[in-house]
Amino acid sequence: MKKEITILTSNELSINKNLTRNYFSKNGFILTRESDEYMIYKRGSLFQNFLTFNSLKWKSEIQIRFDGPTIHSTINVNTIGQIVTWKEEKLWDTFISNFEVNIYTGKDLTENNIQALVDTKSNTFRLIGWALVGAIVIGIPAGIVGYYTNIDSSAGVGATMGAILMMRNKNNKEKQSKVK
Repeated sequence: MKKEITILTSNELSINKNLTRNYFSKNGFILTRESDEYMIYKRGSLFQNFLTFNSLKWKSEIQIRFDGPTIHSTINVNTIGQIVTWKEEKLWDTFISNFEVNIYTGKDLTENNIQALVDTKSNTFRLIGWALVGAIVIGIPAGIVGYYTNIDSSAGVGATMGAILMMRNKNNKEKQSKVK
């Protein structure tokens, strides 16, 4: 997932850099490179992508370029190991939007990010519940078919496909209902 934002400010460079540094460090990102013209923040790892329910901890790199009072940001989020839900995309949009508000107002919006994360996790756990329903509904019949046909892997394949299909279906329906 790649997102970009350009922020036009009337702030001095030092103020933009301090606000940027504070925002990302308070939200758990690590400054890996810095010069007068740019900052690069990183967080997460490919391994962590498979284990975390916090999409802000996914492997990501945020490149920020300062061009006078203008800030150009490119956010690259590695989504390997994820079925990205509409709420997770919205969480990243909120995170980026809060960065913009932080630059304009100087307000600390860490609590807003935490609340958006709580909402996202709740939605993710609900979708996992639906994935379990899909795994059971498709996995049991697939296991029965596998038993009678001596295809041992059919239960696992059926359960996996059921989980993925149910989760994607629910996610797409929610996304469409939120767009309308």
